[in-house]
Amino acid sequence: MLKFFGWVLLVFLLAGCDPPSAHFSIVPRIEYRGFTLAKAKNNKDSLGYLKVYVEDGDGDLGLNEQDTFPPFNVGSSFYYNFVVKIYQKKGDSWELLPEGYNGRFPDLNITHEKQPVQAVITMEMDLSFWKLFLTSSEIKMDVYIYDRALHQSNTVSTPAFTLNL
Repeated sequence: MLKFFGWVLLVFLLAGCDPPSAHFSIVPRIEYRGFTLAKAKNNKDSLGYLKVYVEDGDGDLGLNEQDTFPPFNVGSSFYYNFVVKIYQKKGDSWELLPEGYNGRFPDLNITHEKQPVQAVITMEMDLSFWKLFLTSSEIKMDVYIYDRALHQSNTVSTPAFTLNL
């Protein structure tokens, strides 16, 4: 599958009075916040926007363009720090597609000081190529992220939804 993606929103929600570090683990935690669709002129779904809330106790979230050496090199398991597994409905069960829609989100803590980070990340997904490999219009996704220390977050699942491709 094409590994094209766009990051359209990166909102910092840094906490106010009480430092949240006492409450956040150094292992990132995510929450599903929604998936919205945009239609093309032909009234078909063309873009998807997958939104997740992230928090991390030491702020080591995100990669920059220079992060291409091991373990973040092309072809490694950690090149992509935003991992999306796609399932399509097949009868009464769900089939995992062989390729996901993974991406790299930018560094959320450019000073690299150990500090808690909270953010909402929206991944823009180009759906135009999905019709080449989907045999069902009903899909769902599992999502998780990696931090710079290679900690894997919890996995969140989207509800099932129908695409009009």
